[in-house]
Amino acid sequence: RSGAVVLYALAGQPAIAATPAPGLGTGMVTAVAALGKGLYLLGTSDGRVIPLDMKFEVTFGEAGRAVTPKTAFQTPTVVDPERKRPILGLTGAVTGQGPITIAQVGPSEVLVRTVVEKKALVGSSSKEESTAPLTVQVDGEITALRLDGRGEDLFIGTSRGQLIWYDMREPLSPKRVEAVNVGDAKITVLAFLLGDRTLVAGDSAGGVTTWQVVPPPTGGERHLTRVHRFQGHTEPVVAIDASKRDKGFATADAHGQIRVHYGTSGQTLLSVKTAEGAAVQALAFAPKSDALLALDVAGVVTQWQIDNPHPGVTLSSLFGKVWYEGYFAPAWVWQSTGGTDDLEGKFSLTPLIYGTLKGTFYALLVAIPLALLAAVYVS
Repeated sequence: RSGAVVLYALAGQPAIAATPAPGLGTGMVTAVAALGKGLYLLGTSDGRVIPLDMKFEVTFGEAGRAVTPKTAFQTPTVVDPERKRPILGLTGAVTGQGPITIAQVGPSEVLVRTVVEKKALVGSSSKEESTAPLTVQVDGEITALRLDGRGEDLFIGTSRGQLIWYDMREPLSPKRVEAVNVGDAKITVLAFLLGDRTLVAGDSAGGVTTWQVVPPPTGGERHLTRVHRFQGHTEPVVAIDASKRDKGFATADAHGQIRVHYGTSGQTLLSVKTAEGAAVQALAFAPKSDALLALDVAGVVTQWQIDNPHPGVTLSSLFGKVWYEGYFAPAWVWQSTGGTDDLEGKFSLTPLIYGTLKGTFYALLVAIPLALLAAVYVS
C-alpha cells in the first residue's frame, strides 16, 4: 500500500533498499496491474495511476555474471481528476498507437484513458490524451478486469458469475459484444495465457475455466466460448499467473493450495500447498517455467522447483482431438514450429500416421502392378 518497491534475492542476499513511488503523498496503492515485459500500473486511493518499468541489466565482469535491477517510475497520471475516487481495479495495454489504461472507480463504473502518439513530418511528435467513462450494465458489481495485450478485447467479471466482453478497437467508444455465465459464484480473478488468446477465469467457489473468442463452424460472428474446466479448488481462487514460455498456468486459493495446469490439454498437472495453509497474495512463474513463487499473507515467500519439460505431451494430445487456440472445435493437427514465441505446439501423431499410411497405400497401388507386370514381361 505504501507504493515502495523492495527486491529480494532468492539466494539469501540482503534485500535491496526500497524505492518509493514518487508523488504518492498521503495516497495509498489500491490496485496493481501487470502489463508484461516488466511494465506495471499502480492505482492509488486518490484516482491516480503510476506507471512502473522494471528492468534488469545483465553485465559480465571478473566475478562473473551480475544482474542489476533498475526501478523506473514514470510520471503519475490522474485518471479521475474531478472526483478523485480510489482505483478499485486496474488493467491496461501498450499498443502501437499508445498506452490504454482502464480503471474501475465504482461498482459498475469504469474509466478508459488513452494516449495517442502523433508523429509529425517536421518537428517533434505530440501526444493526445483522452478519458471517457464506461458504465457497465451489470447484475451485481464488477469484480475483475482484463484487457488483452493488443488493446482490442476487454473482459469484465462480475459478482454474479457473469463474464462480459467489450470490443475496444475504438477505445473511447467501447462496444459491448457478449455476456456469458461462468457460474453462480463471483469471478475473482481473470488472466491471459501466453499470447493473450486464452482467458482464464477463477471464481469464489474455486472453479477454474478457460475461454476463447472463436468463430462458429459455418463462419460469421465470433462468440466467447468455454474451452476447458480444470480441477478446481475448495476455496476461492485468489491468484493466477501464466507461464512465459508455454500455455501452462498456476492458480492459488485462499487456503494456500496451488495447482499447475496446462491450457492446451485441459489437464491439472501438479498440486502443492503453502506452509500451514496460509492464504496466497501473489503468484509468479519463473521465466523458464522451472520454478514457482508464492507470497502469502504473512509475508513469507515460498519457492518450488518444477521439472516439467514437456507439459503438452499426453496420450490424449498425441492421438486424440485437441481444441487449439483459434479453432472452432477440437481437431487433429500437427504443427511443431511457428513464427512467434507464443506458438501453441500441436503434436497430434494421428495426421502423421494417417498421412504415412495413405502415402504408402498409393505408392503400393502403383508399385505392385508395375512389379508384377515387369516380372511377367521378363519371364
